[in-house]
Amino acid sequence: MRVLLLALVHACSALRISRRTAFGAGAASALGRSLPASAATKPVVVLGANGGTGLECVKYLASKGISCVAATRSGDFVGDASSKLVSVARGDVTDPPSLASLITRTTGAVIYAASASRSKEAKKSSNAKAVDRDGLVDVAKLCIANDVPRLVVVSSGGVSKPSSAVYIFLNLAAGGIMDAKIAGEDALRRLYAAPGVAERGVGYTVVRPGGLLRDAGLGVSAVE
Repeated sequence: MRVLLLALVHACSALRISRRTAFGAGAASALGRSLPASAATKPVVVLGANGGTGLECVKYLASKGISCVAATRSGDFVGDASSKLVSVARGDVTDPPSLASLITRTTGAVIYAASASRSKEAKKSSNAKAVDRDGLVDVAKLCIANDVPRLVVVSSGGVSKPSSAVYIFLNLAAGGIMDAKIAGEDALRRLYAAPGVAERGVGYTVVRPGGLLRDAGLGVSAVE
């Protein structure tokens, strides 16, 4: 199941990872250990599959022969769904009932690549608190309840530095998105630290990339 982390790494490198990007070494070991072999045969649900990172995750998983569900807010997928390994479904992280049929005991892993939309039409329900905090918490609860082996969260490299210029700028420009992301992470950690959860064989990985661009990919070797 290390391939799931590689999927995320390659997905991000395909978008070109800035030199500030930091994929913690702990993320690699966390994703690769303690997962039953049976999880490798189960589909991976990619939430936020229409976003840049989500699209690349779906593409990479399919290229490696791993079945996946491209879950989007609208139920429409802008990527290539011609592969038999890719199915498309509606999965709105601000609408928990829409996720109930996606995140089940037959799910091998979930990649949370969803983030608040900047479009004017979506801002009422797709704001930072609803998506990057509350949505993540709801998904984590579903993953734990259904014994999903691994939840991978695409966060932001700046969330641990609230006094930095990047944090402050993004927070102001995107409706408190950095506050929402770190609050979501903290709530996630509390959920997985609850008594009895670790014994169920479930876990999570938080990946904190820096700026992701759409230039030509530099490859994993360029990540510092």
